[in-house]
Amino acid sequence: MVAHRKGKATKKGTDTPVRSTKPNRTEELLVETAIVSIMKREQKVSHADLFSMVSERLQKRDFTTTVSLFKNATRNLIEKEFIYREEEEKLYIYMV
Repeated sequence: MVAHRKGKATKKGTDTPVRSTKPNRTEELLVETAIVSIMKREQKVSHADLFSMVSERLQKRDFTTTVSLFKNATRNLIEKEFIYREEEEKLYIYMV
């Protein structure tokens, strides 16, 4: 059940916000920004390590990323040519 408090939906009996199943553009940009920041510093990162670093960074901002959000963000950054995915070694390489 969902309880409403000050205009925001929360899980009943908690202060935990209910998260929409469809990510909004702000969430996508937050994940993309974290990825670019990490990639600038690291240059090459494995898929698993990048997901871990992004999750850790965003948890400090009280935001939990999902696999689908991460996947969409990496796909967007590959399309924009910020990063490249090397399939054989499962590495992301910073291109800018």
